[in-house]
Amino acid sequence: MKRVLIILWVLLGAGLLMVNSASAVTTYYSNQSAWNSAVSGITTETYESYPWNYSGGDHLYNNPGVALGGITYSFPGYIFGINSTVKINDAPYLSGKYLFWQYSPNLMTITLPNPVYAIAFNYGEYWGGLLDLSVSLGNGDSATVGTLLNSYAFFGAVSDTPFTSFSLNASRDFILIDNLSQASPVPIPGALVLFGSGIIGLIGIKRRMRK
Repeated sequence: MKRVLIILWVLLGAGLLMVNSASAVTTYYSNQSAWNSAVSGITTETYESYPWNYSGGDHLYNNPGVALGGITYSFPGYIFGINSTVKINDAPYLSGKYLFWQYSPNLMTITLPNPVYAIAFNYGEYWGGLLDLSVSLGNGDSATVGTLLNSYAFFGAVSDTPFTSFSLNASRDFILIDNLSQASPVPIPGALVLFGSGIIGLIGIKRRMRK
């Protein structure tokens, strides 16, 4: 009986170790379909609900930032809410509404209303050019990515270490984002099954010992 109990404790510990070791590293995605498959409960800020319908097609928010839909955008320069349907000088691949900012330093900090484990967004350069983007999560993890010419790029991250903010540091002006998404990571089945098996086994042994 003691040997069985020890084995079950080892299995339980292994399950916890698998969960912890797997969740300690943030996984990054450049493919939206792959990110969508790794998360659940996605909510997305498309920026389409804001009345950015001025004659120039945009609305300026003065520094240090603006709060939209419970999300705070902090930037030392100028943030524009863009309605590209009436713009003629932005990149041809852009459509709908999005956020755009300029003036150095190009460091935008985005603070979410609640801790999250997964984020994703589209990003690009206002004129359709190239830029490098460093993304730093509030849990200490970071990654550097880049855009393509005249194309939206996709960035996604999934971590079991929660964070409430992240920052975007661009290599040049005229960075923009769209479709900012939040989600929860999909549990790792193997680790959860092993963990659950250990729990069930311990409960069964405890009941037998009581009899």
